Amino acid sequence: MGCSQSKAVVQLEKPVQKQTYNDKSELINLKTEAEASNDTDTGMNLSRRSLSSLNLKMGDSLSSAVIHIESINTSSDNPYGKPIEHFYDGIYDGKILGSGISGIVRECTHKKTGHKYAVKCLDLDKIGDEKGLEYLKSEILIMSELDHPSIVRLEEVYESHNEIYLVQELCHGGELFDKLEDQEDYHYSEGECARLVKQMLSSVRYIHSKGIVHRDLKLENFLFSTKDNDSELKLIDFGLSKYFVEGEVISEAVGTPYTIAPETIEGRYNERVDLWAIGVITYLLLSGETPFGGAGGEEPLWEVRNNILSGKYRFEPEYIWEKVSDSAKDFINQLLVLDPEKRMSSAEEAQQHPWVVEWSEKSQSDTLLSPNVMKNLIEFKGYGDMRKLLCEVLSFTLLPDQIQDLKKEFEILDVDGSGEITLESLKKVLIESAHAGSLGALMDEEVEDIFNAMRFKETQTTIRWHEFIAASLSLCRVDDRNLRIAFDRLDSDHKGYISLDNVMNLIGYAEECKKGAIRQMYENEISTGGESKEEGITYEDFVLLMKGQTKNGMKDSRSTASLQDYFIEPPEPRNPHRINANIAVNLPEHDHSDANLESLLHDEHHSNLEVNRNLYRSHRQMRICVLEATKRFEDMQTRRSVTHGKPKPKVAGLVASHIAESQFTSPWHQVTMKRAEKKQRKARRTKTKSDLAGMGIGPSDEPAPRRRRSSEMNRITEGHDVSW
Repeated sequence: MGCSQSKAVVQLEKPVQKQTYNDKSELINLKTEAEASNDTDTGMNLSRRSLSSLNLKMGDSLSSAVIHIESINTSSDNPYGKPIEHFYDGIYDGKILGSGISGIVRECTHKKTGHKYAVKCLDLDKIGDEKGLEYLKSEILIMSELDHPSIVRLEEVYESHNEIYLVQELCHGGELFDKLEDQEDYHYSEGECARLVKQMLSSVRYIHSKGIVHRDLKLENFLFSTKDNDSELKLIDFGLSKYFVEGEVISEAVGTPYTIAPETIEGRYNERVDLWAIGVITYLLLSGETPFGGAGGEEPLWEVRNNILSGKYRFEPEYIWEKVSDSAKDFINQLLVLDPEKRMSSAEEAQQHPWVVEWSEKSQSDTLLSPNVMKNLIEFKGYGDMRKLLCEVLSFTLLPDQIQDLKKEFEILDVDGSGEITLESLKKVLIESAHAGSLGALMDEEVEDIFNAMRFKETQTTIRWHEFIAASLSLCRVDDRNLRIAFDRLDSDHKGYISLDNVMNLIGYAEECKKGAIRQMYENEISTGGESKEEGITYEDFVLLMKGQTKNGMKDSRSTASLQDYFIEPPEPRNPHRINANIAVNLPEHDHSDANLESLLHDEHHSNLEVNRNLYRSHRQMRICVLEATKRFEDMQTRRSVTHGKPKPKVAGLVASHIAESQFTSPWHQVTMKRAEKKQRKARRTKTKSDLAGMGIGPSDEPAPRRRRSSEMNRITEGHDVSW
């Protein structure tokens, strides 16, 4: 469609030095909010700083433009803004997913659709100063630009007088930190570790290609999308991220103690600090230990700092690392290099390491695209421009469980692991898949037509994640709730219909894309609707357009497929009166004495379900009692073994060695002692804040104020070693 958006404005009440981003400098434009200069109270000024005029610039895709920003700030240009409570439940009383100094993250529910999201509430009064607000704006801009299957998606932004609410994709699987705790011996197998590292490298390579360095990669900042064992991993929290250009030297010391790179401590670094962090995380996933400490161990942070600056580590405990391949150790060794110039130069180079390649080939079972995806990509090029645009907007409303089948297909097309699809890789996969399937041969020109249909802007050279989803909607469980969300995001000013201005604000226009061309595209599409409102497209018109129909019931002749072919109804509300035998296991317990059970078994007045339910409860109670008694017995035996065994010898190094199995001759003692050691190892690792105050970093190098510890904590720890 060849359109772009050229607006990116953030208003503040005081002039602020514009941050130099070089090629990315157009993303942030700081202006003066004149009326705020009359306010003398600092707290009032902070609460009135507005992000409502933060118009997200669209570069090569819709990913920024579709993010809805709603403000009820008095300084907002939008007088019709509504509070977030109008749209979501659980903003203040939803399940707490995480917390920090500046606010908390809760689970919330979209009122109209019932979809669940994570909302991050940031208290503006706790941000502190202009620098903190600048970090917040940068976080929003960065998250809005990213469109990758392994990076969490920002959905909406709401602003009140004192808070900013970031509505994000909800990841149900929990943190990688917690998942590591659940593994046997508190570490992953080599194959599973390689699968996770591959996803991490893909997301890191992608953000680096966009000129973004994360600077705070750690276990806590990777979430699993679902609770399934093969769930995809999502990168989160871009609060410390920064735009950079190749060759730029960054001096600001930010990060987390156990993954911070040595050059960050020294104050001269670039994007390779993220590769160091990947090396630390890989070491952790394979062993359950940190190579330099800093993740809740007994060592003070000044010692962790010295360990990192020395660059020395050992592969311990030996009984774990002796089962790890030399290739995996070499991968870690090439990342944990003290001199960044001798370290792996990029995430792409790390992806090509033999260890990653070997395990990727073992897990890649198919290199051919699904025939259904092939069919939809071919049909998508027959859609009108307006309908293609609406399909992409719709794609941003889909939840992970609605698009779970597409991740594998996208990875097949993303041949080089860049996180995007190039024309060369599209040709390679489509032509090979067409020859192997029943669709017949595809010519290069046909593949180029498909590529041009999927890309939003004529100048872009790759296809992004949601552009691929938009062209493959038949593999998604689209329902009316998605259509409602998409319509509401287009109708950003809540008029009840989509106007030409709404489309213009979404697409924008530059010199090469005149307003008249967009108007023509808009009018061409609504003309097929018959009786559409003169002002714009109503929800009914929008649904018909997405289904490829008109009001007279005719199918849009310009396309061979429509959303109607795979549109599904939303799930029915749960019927509280419907009988479900599975609920029996959660019902309150009753008397299960032998006499009562015997009477129940011979009483013909009771149904089979009721009899089976009571039998199950009785057996469950017995199993629970046996398990509890066994656990008490094992704990008692463990305490005896630890008490009578030899004290664990102190060994120099960062990782305490395991208890020597030779101290105990009995196999049972060896198993028991290993269990005891696992518990001790688990206790040594705790979640760690992004705070370097205890590592001797100068206060002038501190990160965003919203990341600083409270003044009370600073007072308590002043002059003392801080252990995490």
